[in-house]
Amino acid sequence: MNVSRIEVEVYTENQAAIGLYEKHGFVIEGTCRNYAFRNGQYVDAHLMARVVA
Repeated sequence: MNVSRIEVEVYTENQAAIGLYEKHGFVIEGTCRNYAFRNGQYVDAHLMARVVA
């Protein structure tokens, strides 16, 4: 496979996952406000990606 980009979506309150992704070269490219409705409220999510040159 010729994969040059991997994308993930992660809830902004999930600091453990964000740290793990950053450790492996992912960067936050944007934030989706009110991305999902969970536990009676809307929550945001980060769009993260890792680009292999």
